[in-house]
Amino acid sequence: MAIETKLAITIRRPRLEIADIMFDPLLAPAWMGDVMYTEVATDGVVPPGGTFEWVRMLAGNELTEAVEVLERTPQVSVVWRAEGGLRTTLRFTLEGIPEGAVVRVWSRIEPSGFWYLLWPFLPSMLRRGLTRDLRDLKQLMESGDYKTWWLENGSVTA
Repeated sequence: MAIETKLAITIRRPRLEIADIMFDPLLAPAWMGDVMYTEVATDGVVPPGGTFEWVRMLAGNELTEAVEVLERTPQVSVVWRAEGGLRTTLRFTLEGIPEGAVVRVWSRIEPSGFWYLLWPFLPSMLRRGLTRDLRDLKQLMESGDYKTWWLENGSVTA
């Protein structure tokens, strides 16, 4: 069994600026509320087939997951698949519009083990988490805070 969720939000910043933040795994903790930190073995863009690791806090449990970049269209879309207690596939797509960009997120989770116990709650947990993440991304981008986040948090250097 799998759960799929689709959400979208308009962000009043250029698509290219959003892509620079949204598609960089090192910056995921800036806007993905459940991601505590990420580790990337390579410098620069993680290409399709490349991997990184993130640590997420879900339902009070700390999960370390290997994440593979399945697809990447520069400045337009990226697909990540995390393997752990929840097999999670995330597709982020950006569509440029005159006032900024429409950010679309598609998520599919496939629970196993302990996570089956939470099955009745997972759809609402997933939707609530993704809604929060998009709201946080919008606030980060529209406020301009993304320009200093990585300097303050030590994830990358400018």
